[in-house]
Amino acid sequence: MKRRGWLDAALVGGVGLLMFVPFLGAVPLFDWDEINFAECAREMVVTGDYDRVTMNYAPFWEKPPLFFWLQATAMRVFGVNEFSARFPNAVCGAVSLVFLYLAGSYVGGRRFGGLWATVYAGSLLPFLYFKSGIIDPVFNLFIFSSFFSLYRSSETLKWAVAGGILAGLAVLTKGPVGLLLPALAVGALTVAGRFRPPVPWKNIALYVLFAFAAAGSWFLYEWLKHGPDFIVEFVEYQIRLLSTEDAGHGGFWGYHAVVLLLGCLPASFFALPGLFRVPKETVHGFYRWNLALFWVVLVVFSLVKTKILHYSSLCYFPLTFAAAWELHRRWQSGENALAKWRMWALGTCIFLVALAVALLPWVGMNAKALAAYVKDPFAAGNLAAEVQWSLLDGWPAALWLAGAGTGMFLMRRGRTPYGAGALLGSTALFLFFLLAGIVPKIERYTQGAAVDFFRSLEGKDVYVATLDYKSYAHYFYAGILPPGTPSAQTLLNDSIDKPAYFSVKIQHAERYSAKLEKLYEKNGFVFFVRRPGPLKDSLRQASPVL
Repeated sequence: MKRRGWLDAALVGGVGLLMFVPFLGAVPLFDWDEINFAECAREMVVTGDYDRVTMNYAPFWEKPPLFFWLQATAMRVFGVNEFSARFPNAVCGAVSLVFLYLAGSYVGGRRFGGLWATVYAGSLLPFLYFKSGIIDPVFNLFIFSSFFSLYRSSETLKWAVAGGILAGLAVLTKGPVGLLLPALAVGALTVAGRFRPPVPWKNIALYVLFAFAAAGSWFLYEWLKHGPDFIVEFVEYQIRLLSTEDAGHGGFWGYHAVVLLLGCLPASFFALPGLFRVPKETVHGFYRWNLALFWVVLVVFSLVKTKILHYSSLCYFPLTFAAAWELHRRWQSGENALAKWRMWALGTCIFLVALAVALLPWVGMNAKALAAYVKDPFAAGNLAAEVQWSLLDGWPAALWLAGAGTGMFLMRRGRTPYGAGALLGSTALFLFFLLAGIVPKIERYTQGAAVDFFRSLEGKDVYVATLDYKSYAHYFYAGILPPGTPSAQTLLNDSIDKPAYFSVKIQHAERYSAKLEKLYEKNGFVFFVRRPGPLKDSLRQASPVL
């Protein structure tokens, strides 16, 4: 690539860092996934053992270690906090935009590369995920970059080697679907090509060989050092995810199609109907590769019983590719950027989402009054949280509406580059300020009281647990030290050598009031303590004020 191209790539990366790094620590981590993963990394830092993934200092079978290594490294540099937990994804966001620019420049020229990166950064969920602490952004980048490398392997076998290593890193990030999904996509292309593979078989064999070598290096080390337990449990967990509604995450078969349509605004409306057919201009065949990957991912996770929002997030790459290609084509031809019906549908969706955000301050200012109409006692308690709102807090929604309206007006007039810039840029700014100003206030309702309680116990020689609801927050925010905290049932029924503190949702609190000493209740949570000694004596001691 010429020097100008690399300078442009550096600029794209710098803009990515400016979008994704600020305000990473503005809001506590959310249960379950963000806190779950951050706790695994924190325990690595606490114990100094980076070989195995643990939760509550017991083996955690669900994920390989690579992402936790990234988080633990950030924690060693910036401390154990929310910023460190999310920092790897912020960097991944900048790297992803650079990758899209470079890959797009190879496929369709610098203009297309810049447009692809812009469309990705200016869509809802793709932007939001880079501000999170979940595994999927890193996982998806490894998969898609390996897929692109295999596409380029017809030029030289070095690309097949690089692609295999990247696929192996994807497996080490989250699991075998890191290799399975690109393999299925290549299989689909082979079938569509009358059983002629899209690249030579030797390239595919080399790709798979290096993928197994990269991933197998750690799995072999784990087997030799600790035995087969992790591998056995890990495989059983992967099968359970595919065949059951794990952790209650079920949904109807079209769940992910709806998520992609609404979650990837505005890119999803530009991508239609390009996700159903290949345009006449096939972009060196890479359009077909993207469609194959998109439909493989969508079909696989529509069939999988467990329905979780980020399972279909790998689709963001091919979806935004199709959207960027449509915009690029219309840019070159001077056509309107969207058919009239799609423009109206996109405008309506943006208006409804922006309206919902604009109304949040009003809802917050009247939350206590609205709580009287909520039948669920926990939700009603959440609404009692003391959060300061102003009607002006909804200004990001007004910014988005103004930018989106201007953008769509310009695109309808055939001024596609200016219109797309206004629409996508205002979407990114809307999300940036939404995360900085409104999301922290929403968190105070959903889990703020519990997080405050756990934080008040950090550094104290106590046990901490939750009752009748699953959470990882007490491990991370109370800073549990080795050997970990016993199960809630053990802390309730067995002898203990130090105080045990409990968090329970208000609808379940009554069943524990006879056994435990109530400290206080707040925002839908009730907090208890059990003192050391026989259970019958635990109620005789005074309650501290936390």
